[in-house]
Amino acid sequence: MLYRFIIMDIQHPAATFNFLKPAYNLVIQQPSKNHILKLTELLRSVSPSALQVLQDVSLFPLQLQLQNMQLGLEIKRYLVDCMKEILQRTHVCDLKKFLELYTMLFFQIYDQKKSCLVGDVPEELKLSVVECVTSLLKQASSDVICELYDRKYAPKLGQGIYIAIQMAQWEKSRPLRLAAIECVMTLAQVHGDADRDDIVFRHQVGDVLMFFLPGIVSGLQRIATDDEKQGHQITMLAVKAWAETVAVVMEDSNSSDDLEHFNMQFRINPTTTVLQEDPLVTKWEDCSKESMLKSLQEKNRTPEWYHAAAEKLAVSAKAICRVQHHSHWKVRMALASSCHLLLSRCCRNLKPCVMYLIEMLIMLSEDEYEDVAAAATKGLRLYSEKCETHSGKSLLEILEDNFYNLVTKLPRILHGTDDVQQLSALRLLSGYIKLLGVSKLPHLLSSVSHLNRLMWTLIQAFELDNSCISLLEDYSLRDLEVSQVEVWTSPWKQFKYFTDHSILKKMEDVCCMLGQYGDLSIMSYRLLDIFHSNPYNRKEITFLLNEILCGGAYREDTNLEDIIREVLQVYLEPSIWYVSLSVGTHTNELQEEVSITLGQAQSNVIQACLLVEGVGKMARVLGSKFDQFLLKTLYLVLERAGSANGLVVAIRDISHACGYGRDVTDLVQANVDYFSYHVTFKLRRMEQNAGVMDVLNIVMKYSSMDVLPCLEDIVKDAGFDLIQTRFLYRYIPHTQYCIYPSTLCPNLILHFSWMPWFNEMKRFYTEDRCHCIYT
Repeated sequence: MLYRFIIMDIQHPAATFNFLKPAYNLVIQQPSKNHILKLTELLRSVSPSALQVLQDVSLFPLQLQLQNMQLGLEIKRYLVDCMKEILQRTHVCDLKKFLELYTMLFFQIYDQKKSCLVGDVPEELKLSVVECVTSLLKQASSDVICELYDRKYAPKLGQGIYIAIQMAQWEKSRPLRLAAIECVMTLAQVHGDADRDDIVFRHQVGDVLMFFLPGIVSGLQRIATDDEKQGHQITMLAVKAWAETVAVVMEDSNSSDDLEHFNMQFRINPTTTVLQEDPLVTKWEDCSKESMLKSLQEKNRTPEWYHAAAEKLAVSAKAICRVQHHSHWKVRMALASSCHLLLSRCCRNLKPCVMYLIEMLIMLSEDEYEDVAAAATKGLRLYSEKCETHSGKSLLEILEDNFYNLVTKLPRILHGTDDVQQLSALRLLSGYIKLLGVSKLPHLLSSVSHLNRLMWTLIQAFELDNSCISLLEDYSLRDLEVSQVEVWTSPWKQFKYFTDHSILKKMEDVCCMLGQYGDLSIMSYRLLDIFHSNPYNRKEITFLLNEILCGGAYREDTNLEDIIREVLQVYLEPSIWYVSLSVGTHTNELQEEVSITLGQAQSNVIQACLLVEGVGKMARVLGSKFDQFLLKTLYLVLERAGSANGLVVAIRDISHACGYGRDVTDLVQANVDYFSYHVTFKLRRMEQNAGVMDVLNIVMKYSSMDVLPCLEDIVKDAGFDLIQTRFLYRYIPHTQYCIYPSTLCPNLILHFSWMPWFNEMKRFYTEDRCHCIYT
């Protein structure tokens, strides 16, 4: 009961004064750390209403001691903290009192002798002052704030903004830098508690901040684009403060909603570049206070001023684009929100910046973090709706030219920049394609110029590197089990202008989206035309075709099978499929001798691998419908899989597509009659069909007991002579287990000996019977 009585008693102003008076006297007479902390503790125990009545009395001892030049900086820090405690629990209702406290606080860290205006004082004192100024601004009454944001007080506000910006840029302490940015936002009335719906007051604030906009923007831009080591919170807050401040000053007026004013061309008017006088420059006759105030009163935000400011801000917006690469998702989220804010509030006054903001949202819509991508996509959708409402023209129509310009400069970006810029350009391209979608992209690509530019850009971007290919290296997989295939990489697939896997993944996504949203037949037939007319680029075109066709898996077009039939017909042409994979003189399909150089052989190895990979991807796209192409492709794929330079991931795709799961053995067994015919036929002309042994190799390795009769028929029907047997002998591994090295049969027995089912077979056949059977 006694405790309750005391609490109730100190809620009354008179009782509160009596309660605090001893602490006041101690601070006035002996301003020590303990006395100040004791007063701070007592202030927390009194009610805000009582403290509001005693605000001036409570602040007096603190103001008195802060003016004492003999006090140490540490004591002053505690005095400022105590003042902050009072200000956080009361309201400042008098402008004169506000300006008195405002000036006194900044004076604690101000140094006129230094160019940066911030004195050489401890970081702790700077932090206390900045936080106290922020509390002072937030706790000022609405009448004081409205009266404060008048141009006659602009110099005082500008001085505080400048000091806070300097601390935010150059101090090392993270808490201090964060507090300084928060102070800038509070001075600009864009903090979290600011009233953003009061249009009149926001216009009033903008009329004052227009004079300090260059300094605020450049300072915050420098902070936002600084090294990531400063911490993501600083970058995030700087981006937010940058956008909010620009929005206050450059916000569109109500008349901007008129159709005639909503010009969506976003072009910089060349007439503004020949102005005799820069509207952003503020001039006065002399340096007197009266002259400065007169100049401040006369200058207004005219259309010329807005346009000049927007041109300067376009440079800053372009620089802020680099923030999209920040590793922390919250920074990228802040950037997406900032772009949306400026597009929704300032699209008319920020015309030169609009395309940068839109493209930032497009790139962020492809962000790996789902929330960031969703926020950017929402921003684009809302802005697109605004375009259609006010201009009668969709955003997609306006972006067509920008899409063409991006495609035009993409090869230069991919060939001459770092990985970060390359990935950024690809995200932008991917975002454009997704934004155009199935409703606009086919129409856009029906233009020959757009289609050719896009196809050639992608061909140049996907240029493959031949130099990494070693003709002595085995690029095939000798074990087709799933566990092995899953971890398989493609050492033959190296690109000339990039090495980062994320860039390759993004490029594949771009191609897949083209297949998903574009006209698949137009793109495929155009690429096939280029394939025939430009043999030098066949590798890149094959890769591009493979990836674009992968996008067909997301479509329900009835002509997908026809497109794949046309592509397969080209892939399986003997002159295309059976390219020379070794250096030397070879006979082509016209029985002409051609000389193959090292570079050509390396290029052919990549081409052969891409063709096989393409067959597998087409099987994956068609699924069970690939059955109709099985007899055309399976023998060739197995032939390549058994060779030294093949790629057998395609076998797994074909097996899965045709309903055999991932088990290659089931695929082989189900189609053994087909193999036996082709293998038997080609073994009789083995000098012209050396690849048949590679097929036989695969068939024998991935077979079961049920396949033995077919293998028996192959050997019986082949009718080898001794010369053929010796030729065959080179293809089948042999060791000390070879019983009859001069005949065909023991080599086959030896080959069977490392088959999974050979031990089982021995239970039914003796060695002699095997010899008899296969002889």
